[in-house]
Amino acid sequence: MKNLFYILFIFSYSNASAQRVHEAGISNLFRVLLFFIIVYYGLKMVKRYVFPMILTYFMNKFSQKFNSQEPSLKEGETVIDKKPQQKNESNTVGEYIDFEEIE
Repeated sequence: MKNLFYILFIFSYSNASAQRVHEAGISNLFRVLLFFIIVYYGLKMVKRYVFPMILTYFMNKFSQKFNSQEPSLKEGETVIDKKPQQKNESNTVGEYIDFEEIE
C-alpha cells in the first residue's frame, strides 16, 4: 500500500510539473514583461539615486582621510625626493667625421 501511494505521489507530481512547463499563455507573457519592466526601472532608480549616494559617501571618506594627513615639514623646509640622474655620456659611440661644406 505504501509503495502504491509513493508511486501515485511521484506520478502526480511529475504530471503537475510537466503541465506547468508547457503552459504558455498570454498571462504568463504579461508576467514576464512586467518582471523585466520592474527590473529595468528598479535598476534605473538605483543608478539615479543610490549610486550617487554611495559615491558621495566614499568621496567624503576619501577627502576626510586626505585632509587628516598633517604635513611633517616645517615652513620654509624643502625636500627633494630623488636625485637627478647623472648622464653617462661616453665618446666611444662612434668615430667623429669632420664634414666640410661644399658651395
